[in-house]
Amino acid sequence: MEKTASVTRDPAGEERGRERRFLQRVFFLGLGLRVAVASFIALLNLESFFGGDAGTYDWVGWAIARSWLGETAFPVRPASQPGYFYVVAALYVVFGRAPFLVVLTNCVIGALHAVLIYKIAALTFDRRVARGAALLTAGFPSLVLWSAQLLKDALVIFCTLLSLYAVLVLHRRFSLAWLTLFFLALLPLHPLRNYVFYIVAFSALFSFVGHKRGLVIGLFAQMVLAFVFLLALNRLGLLERELQGLSIEGVLEQLHLSRTKLARFAQSGYAPEADVSTLGGALRFLPIGLVYLLLAPFPWSIANVRQAITLPEMVLWWGMFPWLLRGLAIAVRRKLADTFAILLFVGGLTLVYALFQGNVGTAYRQRAQILVFLFIFIVAGWQQRKRAAPTESKRERPFAPSLASSISGGLRTARENMGDSEQGGNGSRTRSTST
Repeated sequence: MEKTASVTRDPAGEERGRERRFLQRVFFLGLGLRVAVASFIALLNLESFFGGDAGTYDWVGWAIARSWLGETAFPVRPASQPGYFYVVAALYVVFGRAPFLVVLTNCVIGALHAVLIYKIAALTFDRRVARGAALLTAGFPSLVLWSAQLLKDALVIFCTLLSLYAVLVLHRRFSLAWLTLFFLALLPLHPLRNYVFYIVAFSALFSFVGHKRGLVIGLFAQMVLAFVFLLALNRLGLLERELQGLSIEGVLEQLHLSRTKLARFAQSGYAPEADVSTLGGALRFLPIGLVYLLLAPFPWSIANVRQAITLPEMVLWWGMFPWLLRGLAIAVRRKLADTFAILLFVGGLTLVYALFQGNVGTAYRQRAQILVFLFIFIVAGWQQRKRAAPTESKRERPFAPSLASSISGGLRTARENMGDSEQGGNGSRTRSTST
């Protein structure tokens, strides 16, 4: 009987079962935290305190829904990036004006972030790193906060995660289904946040060149993606319009105008005099922008309650920075082919936000799109530190025991050498006597 049981045992199936149960627990943990925060905000009417855009999405979404239902004669069309307005409007058409229902939808989408980051980390590193990254994604305060409100952040992060996960799968095997899923996740990013759309697209495109499957296969995959990408843009009527503004001067000018507005008209604005409209000005401001994007708000610059409640998270985040640097080094040295798409996206979005952001509050909010990927490298660096600790402890043994062991080893060797010499002398005397 025992032999039969051992034969029928399926370790791979058991591992999949454990993985499925872990992902279920992480999903419900993230969902519970988000629903609790969303309920707290709704009960105390703190929507305007935490996210002022929530009221705008509610009001404009309801106006669009009424237009679609024929209740108003004048159609409402948002000027730019209308995607999330239409998402809210579609939900209002089906369920009526129910803002908290949209918030609950965001809570579910935000809880799915942990599942997707687990899948991405498992492909690029291993399951131990994946578990840690999933837990951080499920419970990190800023990720919980921005996905527990009527904001588009949860949907933007979800589409980004799903797009890059599809790219990682395509790195390993080409599949028409995964290619279709990639574009289904990518295309909604354009009306949501068009610059994220382009950074994801170019990261996916360039990640195939020089991949471990070979240069020829990488170039072929890159050409297929580029062709389908341009075809989709042309079908949507975006190609000609986007190419007109796709110059370095035009992009920097747009960044400068947006940044100046954020820096001058916000209470937490910084460096309003900075000029990023030229390449030289952008390069000069870049280090300052990176510091604010990655590390603000600082304890000495806290000016209101909203900034003060972020301090515990910021202390935790600053403490993780050495692990992040170690993890990034591991990725570049050992996992570059696997993590190249992620590194391209994180690097590109970090540079754009460093030049674009002009106030601490917006930088803190937009950093969540980068954090969710950085958790992979943080956990990888922490795991490497744990594995290196026993080796370091062995190297750092006290001096006295090491000296004692060296002395005893030297005496033992000396005694053996003396014994050998005595045996050699006795042998020579025996030989001389026999002669």
